[in-house]
Amino acid sequence: MNKNIVLLSTCLTGMVPISDAAGARGMTLEVRGELDFPEQWTVFAPFERDVPLPERAVLATLPEQLTLGGADVAARSVTAVNSQCDLRDLLGPPSIRKSRVAYVFLPLEVETARTVTLGLGADWLIQAWINGEEVFGNTRDADNQAVERASPPFPPTIKDYTVDVALQQGVNILAVRFVSGKSSSALALGGPRELRAGNFNSILQDPFLMVRALPDASLGGVARWTAPELRAAVGSKPPVDIGTRLELFVDDFLVEGMTAGAERRLHHPFPREVIMRFGNEGKPWDVQGGSFPSVVRDGERVLLYYRGDYVAGRRADGSAIKRETACVLVSDDGINFSRPNLGIHEFEGSTDNNIIWTTGTATHNFSVFLDKNPAAPAAERFKAIARPPHRDAGGALIGYVSPDGLHWDVVDPRAGFATPPTDSQNQGFWDPNRQEYICYMRGFPDHRGGVRDIRFSVSKDFINWSDPEYIDYTDDRLEQLYTNGIRPYDRAPHIYLGLPNRFMPDRKLIEGHPNDGINQTILMSSRDARTFDRWEEAFIRPDTDWQNWTDRSYYAALGLIQTSPWELSLYWKEHNRHDTVYLRRGTIRIDGFVSLHAGGEVGEMLTRPLIFDGVRLIVNFATSASGTLRSNKDNSYHESGTNPRAIKRHCSSADHAADRTRSTGLRRAGTLD
Repeated sequence: MNKNIVLLSTCLTGMVPISDAAGARGMTLEVRGELDFPEQWTVFAPFERDVPLPERAVLATLPEQLTLGGADVAARSVTAVNSQCDLRDLLGPPSIRKSRVAYVFLPLEVETARTVTLGLGADWLIQAWINGEEVFGNTRDADNQAVERASPPFPPTIKDYTVDVALQQGVNILAVRFVSGKSSSALALGGPRELRAGNFNSILQDPFLMVRALPDASLGGVARWTAPELRAAVGSKPPVDIGTRLELFVDDFLVEGMTAGAERRLHHPFPREVIMRFGNEGKPWDVQGGSFPSVVRDGERVLLYYRGDYVAGRRADGSAIKRETACVLVSDDGINFSRPNLGIHEFEGSTDNNIIWTTGTATHNFSVFLDKNPAAPAAERFKAIARPPHRDAGGALIGYVSPDGLHWDVVDPRAGFATPPTDSQNQGFWDPNRQEYICYMRGFPDHRGGVRDIRFSVSKDFINWSDPEYIDYTDDRLEQLYTNGIRPYDRAPHIYLGLPNRFMPDRKLIEGHPNDGINQTILMSSRDARTFDRWEEAFIRPDTDWQNWTDRSYYAALGLIQTSPWELSLYWKEHNRHDTVYLRRGTIRIDGFVSLHAGGEVGEMLTRPLIFDGVRLIVNFATSASGTLRSNKDNSYHESGTNPRAIKRHCSSADHAADRTRSTGLRRAGTLD
């Protein structure tokens, strides 16, 4: 019994319908020349986005077949309506993760040479050539520099971009490359006559005309819900069996379609208290402490590991001799931390310190995890990955084990693995999905321009590791990722969440600071541990404190700790390389990394068909006092604008029951609030 699921959310007050939306966008255009613009367009599609451009000679002809990237695509003729075509049938459903390319060729015939104005619009990217010469592209800025992302108006019409082009006498070939967007596959092309006519109504139903505001005495005159004018489109995703597991919206795995007014929105942790100060308030062994933290909950205690940096002396030229320690903080609530006096390692004649390791370069990046492998012996409940303590390990990284997280041994002195560079936070965990250990580590891939990036290795026994491979991304951005922070999310371990630190090495705000670069933490996720969705927007970014606008602050700790029924705590470093360096705690709503969001306008989201075990689904949601969230088990509404099976709620709840049905023993599709 596979059912599509609808999610609706809105603010119910002050809702005003917009009529004649195209007219409201009226504008004055300077239009040149005359031209009979064809209504029949020759289209070649689909192509993958990364295939090379056609040769210039090809762009200056009207081919019968287009061959790109090994694909031979025959010409298709489509008819324009209101100077627009929706190429969905050729390109497939719109998707933020899978853009496809269409090439459109049009013959433009003039009796004498002249300059004419052409109008173009597209969702998403568009390039245009006249007789093989490029005349337009919305992937370049005013200085002809490539930009990562275009933000064209939506819905697209021919007034969005205009360009004056010189046409020669006779037939000219307009060639257009169109990259589909996440909202539609609509392309708009027109000439002077179409631009002067001023009919810019989209062939797509206007996304702003979604709700009619009607008076309702029973609601005290507040606008009430009616059937949306624009419905979330049903796509082609097959049903998915989620069993009893929790699902997040960090990716679009569950999303079948969304209307305007609805979006997936990234949320950000709320900065809380400083949990430990170093620098002027630190101890002699960690005066520049806090680097590469990792946090572990072990029963009633929370352990937070970090690197302590200190100056051990001076060379003859006066330069500092720097040394490092691996240290731990302890807490019983994940909020209040202290340095324990462990009595394990000596520092300047005393063992009254919180040092857990001092030997070799292992102290540089000692990254700890609690082993969840059910076969792990008690003496190896804790594991760590770091550089080797001695040079005879035969690799750049090595494993460490501990029964209590405080007393550590090398797992095998010769079991080193991987190759440099590893001067970052390289870390591992037991993967319950793959039933093996995974280590994510630093790398510099040549095929990505040599930027700082992430590799991974796997092992069945924490001793013998595979050769490292680079992870993949669903986008093509080149970013310097200094760390990775990847872990299975405890509440949904089939989803891997990463908090890598994005480093901007060429930016510097504070003159006189010894190092270039500024940092921020981003969020990424994966369902196979190899291919990751990255949010371009920062998850944790520098605030108004200028001492956080210097290099290598905001390194997020490995791991998340639940510190209340409704919140998670995470930790990061601030004021790096300053005398006031410290670790801070932040909080985020439980599961609340990314939400489906609608603001003052109604938005609708349709999930793919869901199957689950049990008798009901629960949902983590919040509305404003005037907002409402509705759900339906099918994609239908009564003419009255309500559905007797719809569930309407306005509150904030982390585990609200979304389905009122109380039948038992059923395995069926359900509904989400």
